[in-house]
Amino acid sequence: VRLGVGIATIYRYVSDRDELVRLALARRAYRPFVVADGDHWADIIRDYAASLFSAVAQEAYMLTSHMEGGAGGPLEVELAERFLAALTVRGFGHEEAALLYRTIGQLVAGAALARIHNESLHAAGTDRGRKLAAAIADHDADELPHVRRSAAVLTDETVAAAWEPGIDLLIAGLSARRSAEHTS
Repeated sequence: VRLGVGIATIYRYVSDRDELVRLALARRAYRPFVVADGDHWADIIRDYAASLFSAVAQEAYMLTSHMEGGAGGPLEVELAERFLAALTVRGFGHEEAALLYRTIGQLVAGAALARIHNESLHAAGTDRGRKLAAAIADHDADELPHVRRSAAVLTDETVAAAWEPGIDLLIAGLSARRSAEHTS
């Protein structure tokens, strides 16, 4: 691909080839997060979470890059600005909107990591059910009663990699709090 600029110009903006490749892949994986004037705040939260999950779950390098301190570049700043502006216009304080931005990122990153973990287990010829069964087998039958009763949920790969239930809980809590604030 020809960019129409010299190599020296490119390296004024990125430190090395790896960073350039990471930025290109991030741009490719990025699902646009668009906010319309009439969007409800809950839809904005869901859309942002979906956009973020789309990016990080498709490209595992984005999680490892973040863990290595490589995140926080232009894409994140653009996303943060759009998200924060959209929520503050809808009555959220800056601190609350920023906390939501971080909380959603944490929730989505966990779901993306679980999805990548599932794929790694499959590549190794196993799955969550077998791993849990092996771990439980190391204990007496009367040990781990809660894990045993919850095994179906703990081993459900769809549940493990789903960000939506957590976002729904977050939105329900916010709705209840905002409703209570408006009636007091």
